[in-house]
Amino acid sequence: LFNDQIEYMSTLDMNRAASFTFGYQNNIDTTTGHGGESVANELWELVLDAVLCRCTEHSILALTKTISLLEHVLVNGAERVCLDGELLYRIEMVVGPLRELNTALVEQQLIEQILTTNNNSDD
Repeated sequence: LFNDQIEYMSTLDMNRAASFTFGYQNNIDTTTGHGGESVANELWELVLDAVLCRCTEHSILALTKTISLLEHVLVNGAERVCLDGELLYRIEMVVGPLRELNTALVEQQLIEQILTTNNNSDD
């Protein structure tokens, strides 16, 4: 997600992320038939909290890849995880402000931040 040298995520990588929502096969509850522990919460923390909630700290390419990954996981992930009302509300709250995001302004702020950091390190 964070490597701007890679312009897109492969379908294999996105499918791997979606598979994390299904739980581990060896943890299936035999009484209910539900899948075992998934790492979906950790995935949402990375995608939503660490990237999309801090959209001004990441490149536009990282945001674009993250949104593509989010869409892929929601479409191809486990229904019981991806259709959770609380999760969908959380996604809406995070994605809502991105609709108003001025990417040119963010890029300018990132460049200014880099230049300031470089000037401070030269001193």
